[in-house]
Amino acid sequence: MDVREGRAGSVADHLRNYLTEAHRDAPGTGCAMAALLGDIGRASKSTRAIYTARVISNLEFYTSLLPGDDCAAKRARGLLILSASLGALELSRALSDPALSKVVLDTVEKQLTALSVREVEATPRSSRSNARKVRVVDTRADEHTG
Repeated sequence: MDVREGRAGSVADHLRNYLTEAHRDAPGTGCAMAALLGDIGRASKSTRAIYTARVISNLEFYTSLLPGDDCAAKRARGLLILSASLGALELSRALSDPALSKVVLDTVEKQLTALSVREVEATPRSSRSNARKVRVVDTRADEHTG
């Protein structure tokens, strides 16, 4: 996502460049976050910590581009956009039907773009505790023990 982030003036711009057939068809030169998604859960704690830091960075990127003053609502939308775009890219790669794969990319891009250009009501108070900032813990020392 790094290169695409640098060129994105809006979430819509980013999605238009990210959720493409060309990106789908080039996993080796595309987004490492998406390519590693299926394996990262089985990785070491330190590898997951690095991945988590990248997720937080991407979440901050998306959140910074969204309209509105409610930080919790923007963060929730940013998390949805990040999760859905990574999932859509990987799902599109997994499908054997090229037409369905393209529908996944196009539909998710359209839906997320619509979500990115409008303000959404504030997150209900009961959900705000779930939107708190995640702390990244350096677990490299744990790797070498035991």
